[in-house]
Amino acid sequence: MRLVNEALKVCNQAQTLAYTAVDFGDWPLESTSELEGATVIDVVNYLESSAENGPSAAQVATATTWLQEKYSDYFTAKDLCDTLAQEYQEKYSY
Repeated sequence: MRLVNEALKVCNQAQTLAYTAVDFGDWPLESTSELEGATVIDVVNYLESSAENGPSAAQVATATTWLQEKYSDYFTAKDLCDTLAQEYQEKYSY
């Protein structure tokens, strides 16, 4: 039960942090027009799908690093949530 309670707490925190509005004051790319008002998860999704019609791979790498540094609480909580979910699967999967 400890695992479930801890996972719920951490995953809820990650979900809450995912919807934090991003402050683009020192955004490393030239334009933010399509991202104004975006949340952390919006920017993550934008960067993950930008290969088709967005910034170059180098720009995505730079922006991803910036996002991970600026919003490290989200990424830490998300990684821990993923780890706890995997641990739960391994323990209770039949």
